[in-house]
Amino acid sequence: MGMVTWMHPGLLLQMAFDKVKAYETWLNPVVPDHTIQPAKFFSVHRMDRTLETGKSCTSPASPGVKRHWTTTIKDGYKTQSRPLFGKSDHATISLMPKYKQRLKQEVPAQLVAALQVAIDDADWDMFQHSSDDINMFMEAVVGFIGKLADDTVQKTIIRMFPNQKLWVDKTICDALRSCDAAYNVGLASGDMDSYKAVSYNVRKVVKETKQRYGRKQESHLQQSDSRSLWQVLRTITDYKAPTSESIIVPVPKKTHPASLNNYRPVALTSVAMKCLEQLVRDFIISSLPDTLDPLQFAYRPNHSTDDAISHLLHTSLTHLDTGKGIYVKMLFSDYSSVFNTIIPSTLTTKLEHLGLSPSLCQWTSNFLTGRPQAVKMGRHVSASLTLSTGAPQGCVLSPLLYSLYTYDCVATTNSTTIIKFADDTVVVGLISDNNEMAYLEDIRNLENWCQRNNLLLNVSKTEELIVDFSTKQERNYQTSMINKSPVKRVDSFRYLGVHITQDLS
Repeated sequence: MGMVTWMHPGLLLQMAFDKVKAYETWLNPVVPDHTIQPAKFFSVHRMDRTLETGKSCTSPASPGVKRHWTTTIKDGYKTQSRPLFGKSDHATISLMPKYKQRLKQEVPAQLVAALQVAIDDADWDMFQHSSDDINMFMEAVVGFIGKLADDTVQKTIIRMFPNQKLWVDKTICDALRSCDAAYNVGLASGDMDSYKAVSYNVRKVVKETKQRYGRKQESHLQQSDSRSLWQVLRTITDYKAPTSESIIVPVPKKTHPASLNNYRPVALTSVAMKCLEQLVRDFIISSLPDTLDPLQFAYRPNHSTDDAISHLLHTSLTHLDTGKGIYVKMLFSDYSSVFNTIIPSTLTTKLEHLGLSPSLCQWTSNFLTGRPQAVKMGRHVSASLTLSTGAPQGCVLSPLLYSLYTYDCVATTNSTTIIKFADDTVVVGLISDNNEMAYLEDIRNLENWCQRNNLLLNVSKTEELIVDFSTKQERNYQTSMINKSPVKRVDSFRYLGVHITQDLS
């Protein structure tokens, strides 16, 4: 805390000292470790006699000029001259305390309770006839209370380390020391040309050191060495140690969620984990054949939602243009908690069938099993729960793992097509001569496939759309069933952001 007090030049010197003494009397209980800088016309020795707790120390402000500081601790501060701020003509002084600063900390409530129990259980009768002198009696009691506090309150050793950048090396430290030395020499001689040259050299050394450090980290990334790669990731992300659990944050699916099912559990992962997942994802994609599941349009190069929608419309229109007595049925299926029901052992088996290395399959299994996690809502955190099923939502690798988990979900007949974009699945039935047997059979196969792979179709959100351009003939469409429940039939459906109607308008 600092305060400047101006006194009129005509004020008597004794009255000025009285003002300073009154200020110090007020400041002592508020800021015990304060400093007072008197102006140069004050007598330092008289200041020491005036202030009850005053101890003076001096510092070189400029050649031939001394600055006096009055503190509550004799020689409590170490002074050192510093370079000027910009073009200022005022001397700059670094004032550093020589004594150890007291750390302010709050004693935990359980330690206070333990100390209170120790005081209650103490035998205070032993001090009854200890001494007739009140001062000795008070000293004995206070010392005993201090011993109880030392025995009860836990002591913690605090270790502090300098906040030094990673690219700072011996070259920069030497340049900074040379700059300080050149400044002191120039301050004494009055010639600051050498100091300006050294200051320029410091900026040059810092720039070169940063560039050299950057090239070193880039060389580690270019090497095919997992150890060097991990060291770089730990350096740039400040990775310390693996966390014991992951944090799940519920994100609303709707603007005004009405139930717990309207929240999506999103896992918060570290930057290092995201980088590692991106590397694994790119490696898996590069190892997969281009012909794998051609009707899965997600997570493939040069494919997007537009391709999935175009393929759906092209397949339907091509079939409708072939002749009379034909129509198209589209079953837009919806899964319940699809990411949370993936079985890691089943996924590992499928990855092995795709030709991925056993070590990568084992790493994927370890990534999905034994995951401790807790749900955080505002300032409240739930108890930890270990999961060994599903893929955490919000992770970089989870969508790709799900698409590989469903690569064997394909149509079994030529008159049926299953189009997928991640977990958005459409069963397209190309019906001819009112024969829907193949279409209904593939719906039953999809239902059986979900049961084998621990996935559940949500009948309440699964809908069916019929596209029939025939206006003269009335048809009796068969009702599609899932889990012995009829599927709702609609006139339009919003698929991947595009509304598809019965007339494909």
